[in-house]
Amino acid sequence: MTPDALVLERHGLKPDEYQRIIDALKREPTLTELGIAGADVPIWFSIFAPAGTSKDIIAKLNAKMIEIAKTDDMKAKMRAVNAFVPLQTPEQMAKDLVDDIKVNADLINLANIKIE
Repeated sequence: MTPDALVLERHGLKPDEYQRIIDALKREPTLTELGIAGADVPIWFSIFAPAGTSKDIIAKLNAKMIEIAKTDDMKAKMRAVNAFVPLQTPEQMAKDLVDDIKVNADLINLANIKIE
């Protein structure tokens, strides 16, 4: 069974109803838009420094990235691709990384996903 068929079967959508949603949005709907709360996983990117990089250098890099992210040009570029740029400290990003790994590990274990 395909993921689409599984969503349709589990959530009572008929194929024509699903197609109407796609036609209205002009794209595939997110799982949240299909009524499956908490299922969307944001994609995020980060910049990492080599292990042992001084906190001073990391702070300078972070400050420069925040400075760039706050410019009108960068804000416009991010809006154009529907991206949100959180302005975080390295400590906040590290916590988000740990939290994200845990959520995904729990999902993998719950779904009994195995590497083939």
